[in-house]
Parts: sequence; C-alpha cells; structure tokens
Amino acid sequence: MTHILWFTGLSGSGKSTIADKLKRDFESEGKKVLILDGDVVREKLHKHLGFSREDIKENNRLIAELAKKDINNYDLIIIPVISPYREDRKIAKDIIGDSFIEVFANRPIESCIKNDVKGLYKKALAGEIKNFIGIAESNPYESPKNADIELYTDKESVDESVNKIKTFLLYEKELSLAKELSVLAGKKIMEYYKKEFRVENKVEGERTSQVTIADKEANEIIVTSLRKHFPDYGILTEEEVDNFERLNKKYIWIIDPLDGTKEFINGSDDFTVNIALVHNNRPILGVIYVPAKNELYYASKLNGAFVVKDGNKTKINVSNRNKTENMIVVHSKNHETKEFYDFIDRVKFKESIPAGSSVKGCRVATGEADVYLRYGPMNEWDVCAMNIIVEEAGGFMTDLKGTLIKYNQKVTLLQGFLVSNSKIHKELLKLI
Repeated sequence: MTHILWFTGLSGSGKSTIADKLKRDFESEGKKVLILDGDVVREKLHKHLGFSREDIKENNRLIAELAKKDINNYDLIIIPVISPYREDRKIAKDIIGDSFIEVFANRPIESCIKNDVKGLYKKALAGEIKNFIGIAESNPYESPKNADIELYTDKESVDESVNKIKTFLLYEKELSLAKELSVLAGKKIMEYYKKEFRVENKVEGERTSQVTIADKEANEIIVTSLRKHFPDYGILTEEEVDNFERLNKKYIWIIDPLDGTKEFINGSDDFTVNIALVHNNRPILGVIYVPAKNELYYASKLNGAFVVKDGNKTKINVSNRNKTENMIVVHSKNHETKEFYDFIDRVKFKESIPAGSSVKGCRVATGEADVYLRYGPMNEWDVCAMNIIVEEAGGFMTDLKGTLIKYNQKVTLLQGFLVSNSKIHKELLKLI
C-alpha cells in the first residue's frame, strides 16, 4: 500500500528538509517517491489562492485530491504543507483514506523565529507580511493532538527524524494487523464472558494455570492470521506447545490471547489480549486490548504510546512523580508474595492499588500509577507488549537487578521485574 505522509508544522519547522532527505533515502532503495510541497504546489497550480482561512482550506483540499489521484503511481507520497487547521487536516485524511499518515514537525515558534532562514518571520513581525500563520491572530496554528508520527525538530537531527519515520513505516503493517487481531480476539472472548464454560487446568513446568475455550479460540484467531500474513516470523504463544523453531527467527510474535484468565473466570473486567513483536530480543511493537472496557493500548519503537477509548486516540505518558510518598503502586489481585508486602510496608508509598493482567503496566503508562513491582515468576507473553508500551510512554522496565529484559529466550519464565515511571528507578531497585 502506498503511504501518504502529510507533514504539518509551522514555517521553518523542518518539514521540507526532512521530506527531501526521506525522498533521497527511499529513491536510493529503488522506490518511486513524489513530493507535493505546499509552497511549490501553490506557486505552480493555485496562484489564485491567498492566505485567508477559506483559501488555506481550499489549497489543502486540492493538494489532498492531487495525492489521491497519484496514489497508484508511487510507493511513497510526501506532502510538506503547513496546514494549520485541524479541520482541514481531517478533510485531507477523509479524502486520502487509510494511506494518510499525519507527521507533526513539532518545533516551537520561538525556535522557528530564531532560525528564520527565509526572513519570513522578520517580515511578518514587522507587519510586512499579513496573515502570516502562527504570527497573525487571524491565522493561528493548531497543533495536532495525536499525530501518527511526532518529530521534535528543535531537538532531533534530520537523520533522527528520518529514522523515526522509517521505523514507523517499516512496522506499520505489523502494528495495524496486531491491533485488528487483538480486537477480533477480544470480541470472541466477550462471547463467553460471564457465561457458562468449562475451566481446565494445565501444567507449565512447576506451575499450574487455568485455561478456557475463550483462551483457545482467541489464540486461534490471532495465530492463524499472523502465520498467514507473516509466514517467516516465529511465534511464541501461551496456548501452544513451544517447538523452539522461533529461536532461529529474525522476528518473533509473542502472544497471550487472554491474559488474566482468573479475572475473566471471576467476572472481573481486568483481562487483556497481548500481542508483541520482538527483534534482536527486544520488543519493537506491542498491543494490549481490554475487551470488557473496549480500550486499546499500543506502541511501536521510537513513535510513542497511545490509547484508543470510545474511538478517540490519545498519546499517553507516564507521571512525573519522583518521591515515594507521592507515588502509587499497582499490584496483582491474585499473585502477590510476602516479599511484595514487606516491601510496601518498608517503603511508604501514597497508595497501593490492585489490578489484573497487563492492565497494571497500562496504569503506569498512562500515569494513573507510578510503580509496578513483581517478585514472583511470569512468562514473556505476560509482559512483552506491556514492556514497550511503558517504555514508549516514557517509563522503564527491568528485572530486579536493573537489567533490560531479553525476549525470545529458550526459558521464557522471568523471575520478577520492576516497572516504573523512570524517575527514581535506580533508587527503587536499591530499596528492593
């Protein structure tokens, strides 16, 4: 599928510079790339349009129509255009459809003014240019609330911004399918929720756990589709016997089709569908779906973490709390140990709240909690998706010695870990 990158940002935010570098890189790989620069298109095709609110809207609409017309002729279409209004960007997205990817070149106006290479801000501030976007009260710039890709162009180099976009595009198909499958599996699980079903016990090494028909059918939905679409990827899932072929694969899906089976059986809403993709022993994308609440959490490497609730996508970030007396600890409803309770007795936190499944990690990622400590054993599929969501939200996750967790190991059992908002992670490890 052709991707259309719609770059938005203030004049001088670096849109065109990044677009040009991206074009050169993709063309060096043999890809066909088209740039529809907002200024160039206006000069060549839309000279009749000025900079009034309605003219800007019409210019954006016409550029979107041009992109849609060429969508089958290129591998990538890049559109660097200020497009200051959210409403206009929404119209462009509706015209272009699923190929539309919003890229926000986020550079503060103070930095744009300081680096005013074209001298446009100087003229606008002197009153020589009327209706200049971001300067004139009549033409404010409305920042995207939840861009697909956000570039901090005052802090990142051009190469760093380009790499972030490449990483997003590289795993966009995988992330899109993982989100879709998590919701489909969640719908299947909800067909059995709070109804009569058989509960079986299964033995995993020295551990015994429970499994239901919902676990098995959700797993079938996920695994069948992943094998069809990505036949060369390995798979590690809780509900299938591990044959270790995955250890030789470049990419590995790690899946828990129903995390929190006890919560599901007991009628608690804290159960999830977890899907993660691992490369070089580290997660590069993760999806957690909470079926009973219709909440979808997801993240991909370098591109932040998000939650979708009621159809609305919101970027999520961990809290900034850095003193234990102000911090909230989230813990398991069913699996806590004596060591955990000794720890929270010894270290005085503001509050300790119970939750089920990987919801605990999501609480830290959204800033509702600050710490999630686990002393007892858990498997890779319980935490892999949670790991990258927490990290992309600004948090940190390690084992109890402070080492990053490696995934796709022969022995998948983890012996404890610490998830935190990263503010005093080292200090917490010392206390542990």
